[in-house]
Amino acid sequence: MKKNIFLLTLVLTAQLATKAQQNNLSPTANTYPLQLNISKVVNESFLSRSYEGDPVKDYAYYNRQSRNMRITGLSLLGVGLVSGGVALLTSTNNNTGSYESIERKDRTIATLFVVSAVTGIASIPFMIMAHAKKNEARAALSNQKTFIPGRGNTHITGITLSIPLGK
Repeated sequence: MKKNIFLLTLVLTAQLATKAQQNNLSPTANTYPLQLNISKVVNESFLSRSYEGDPVKDYAYYNRQSRNMRITGLSLLGVGLVSGGVALLTSTNNNTGSYESIERKDRTIATLFVVSAVTGIASIPFMIMAHAKKNEARAALSNQKTFIPGRGNTHITGITLSIPLGK
């Protein structure tokens, strides 16, 4: 049973990581196009609307997604650490009292440890997806147009030199 749970978790995390990789990051490629245009109606000035299912996917969009997922992952990890600490402190407390109170305390400790483990494990996919969204933000930034006065938004060919510091 432990092997099955481990394999299921491994497959799901690998699936999330591979789903995050995209070949086409252009903002014009809509995977869910939803367009509503009521322009054939007579005197339709207030009825003409165009809705798109996806927002513009640029650096800011992916960076915001990354930040939100990282906050969610860190929050889950924090809840797991706090509940694990509370369970540890509760378990080291003196066990005096009736049998029912000791049994209730043991159930509370077990519940807190389970909550700690579940929230700690649940934070892992959010942290992986935050990293993937950060990489997508970097890719979208390199594909964005640059504004040049007099020429407007254009693609500029250039050379990037990066020197990794650390690691």
